[in-house]
Amino acid sequence: MLARITTLDRFRGFALFGILMVNIPFMGLPEDASVRIFEAGTPLWDKVASAIMVAVFEGKFFPIFSFLFGYGFALQLQGKTGENNQIFFRRLSFLFVIGIIHYLFLFHGDILVTYSLLGGIFFLLRNKSDRFFFKLGFATVFLSGFCYYVIGNMMIVPIPEESLKSAQAAILNSLWEGVQHRIDSAPFLFGFGILFNWPSTLGMLGIGFVFGRKNYLARGNLSVFFRKKFFQRIVWICFLASVFVVFCFAYSPKWVPIGMLVLGWTAPLQSLVYLKLFDKFRQQTNLTWTFVESLGQNSLTIYLSESLCMAFVFHGWGLGLYGQIGMAGVMGIGVLIYLGLGFLGYFLVKIWGQGPMERLLRWYAYP
Repeated sequence: MLARITTLDRFRGFALFGILMVNIPFMGLPEDASVRIFEAGTPLWDKVASAIMVAVFEGKFFPIFSFLFGYGFALQLQGKTGENNQIFFRRLSFLFVIGIIHYLFLFHGDILVTYSLLGGIFFLLRNKSDRFFFKLGFATVFLSGFCYYVIGNMMIVPIPEESLKSAQAAILNSLWEGVQHRIDSAPFLFGFGILFNWPSTLGMLGIGFVFGRKNYLARGNLSVFFRKKFFQRIVWICFLASVFVVFCFAYSPKWVPIGMLVLGWTAPLQSLVYLKLFDKFRQQTNLTWTFVESLGQNSLTIYLSESLCMAFVFHGWGLGLYGQIGMAGVMGIGVLIYLGLGFLGYFLVKIWGQGPMERLLRWYAYP
């Protein structure tokens, strides 16, 4: 049996912060907020927060989880899953069912269904060469840019006032009305998810799988990612691309599709840069990483708990703060939720060793 890799847990814990920060504006702000974030009359602190959101977080953290999912898949094939394929498909079916429940009752931006469906496709490709997966990564990132361009054109189309009011009423009224609204919106949101998540998710799954085959994280660092001089150039490319994307959003709605195109091409690369920088920072500091590591060990429980906390803050059955707080306030709430769940993850590890969803997954997948 393979020993647990603590570095992998730390990366997951780090990624959970970014996932939360990206998700919370979709939960707490009106549906047309992404195009109006830099309008005249918006408070300066909200504009600054929006710029940080676009430059630092948007589209950069679910590729990290995709990379880690692919890495974990490679490790599973070296363990019991490699000897019994039914275990892998049980895990995927579990994620699919939990993802549907998550979507219906908590958050319309669920990623678990995507992982379960793409995981099935990826299983068919598991015996392909490393070169194939790297080619797949480049191809899907290239495709992702064009998908984001389509999304950008969708974003600048004005949403009818009636639709905005209907969505707000569904969120702020009863739990059942929120469920009904998400059922009605499912075809559109599933299509949106295919455009926004699927290409780069599939590519990063493949790259993570290649790294998992060689188990690079067991060696303690990610120096294999980029050579030093090349890495510095990549950092500058990602920085300039992020600044340009913010400019596109701030300058005019007509520039949003171009900004989204650049975002789609550079966000997966920036996610690898984040992993490299986080790993370097981790090695050069004497900080105790138990807090972040415990989040990663219970990543499914924490991911769902993030949505539960966000729903409580913004939905009508909770505090009902949907649409009443700007981007800066929403991001501040996200930080508080992450810190609170960090303590939860720590105590889960100390007391039970695993979170409830991890226990349930293990019970179902390994009968």
